This record gives sequence, C-alpha cells and structure tokens, in this order.
Amino acid sequence: MTADEQLLTQYSTECISEAGKNLFVDPKQAKENNYPVDADLNAVKDISRCMMVKFGVIDPEGKVNIEGAAKYVSSITGLTKDEATEIVKKCAIVADTDNEESAIKLIECAGKTAV
Repeated sequence: MTADEQLLTQYSTECISEAGKNLFVDPKQAKENNYPVDADLNAVKDISRCMMVKFGVIDPEGKVNIEGAAKYVSSITGLTKDEATEIVKKCAIVADTDNEESAIKLIECAGKTAV
C-alpha cells in the first residue's frame, strides 16, 4: 500500500467515525468516486467533505483551497500541477456557491473537466 493509499485509508476511517455513519468505503472506490449503490448519499457527502478538509482541498467552511485542491487533483488524475490548477480554478467557482455541498461539487466538476 502506498503512502497516499495509507493516508486515504486513515482519513476514510476518521471521517466515517466523525460522521457517525456506518458506511464502508474501500479506498480504491473512494479514489474513483465509485460508492456503493445503496450508500446513504448524505453520509457520502459528509464523509467526502470531511476528507476534502483533511486533504486541504477545502477549508472547514467549504471554501476551496486552490493550491491544496490542485495538488489533490494532480495526484489522482496524473495531470501536471498547472493543468490541475486550471481545472480547480474553474471548478472552485461552482463549488464555492454552496458551502454544504462544496466537496461534492468540486469532485464532480473536476472529474468531468479532467476527462
């Protein structure tokens, strides 16, 4: 298991515990945004938000950290830092419109834009 996978496992465990949700998320599934079909979507949102805060992608209020988000997007997509930064800047506008859903909006936008 790589260091990134270990960190993902640690954060997943912590965020699931903090959210008080009984939701198993395999690190590989989380990396691919491939959650179980029967997953509680509110739990997925809570856990995603928690993990994005821990990774430094967003702050606790839901505001996107451009540098942290670009690093994260680059690491999961293989894009250069500059390419990831451009995507994050575009997606931050969408994500910052709703603090409660900013993590999910950022993930969705970056996933669509990076393809």
